[in-house]
Amino acid sequence: MEGNLSIPDNAYIVPIQLRFVDTDLAGHVNHANFISYLETARVEWIKFVSREQQTDLIDIPLIIARVDIDYLSPIHLHHQPKVALWVDHIGTKSFSFSYLVFEGSPQQDPTIFARATTIQVYFDYSVQKSIPIPERERDVLAQFLVIAEAQ
Repeated sequence: MEGNLSIPDNAYIVPIQLRFVDTDLAGHVNHANFISYLETARVEWIKFVSREQQTDLIDIPLIIARVDIDYLSPIHLHHQPKVALWVDHIGTKSFSFSYLVFEGSPQQDPTIFARATTIQVYFDYSVQKSIPIPERERDVLAQFLVIAEAQ
């Protein structure tokens, strides 16, 4: 996975409540829980956008087609992680989120625990096929799009 480790100004940020059950015998958050943290951020983003756009995105027929995570540093119970997410690509039938799991201020050299991407595909369950992103939802996604700078 490529990309820098800076948090865009228009990223949506969700604090994560750590639980003791999230940790493993080594005392750090088990890697599998990171996927749950990404899901929490996605759901909170959808609820936020639904309120802001006065639309109901909760019933969008999405499937998660891919999850890609780079684990960079362990999270322990004393940490106060947050997840920053933003749209980084909008295709015909799918779009992708980028994420940073971090602690600290987004603008002041935060500690990065992980970076990730997920690909969401619009899907018609009745025919079991992907479908184009509706224009209204494409417009909403475009408001949160961050185009990565060439490196």
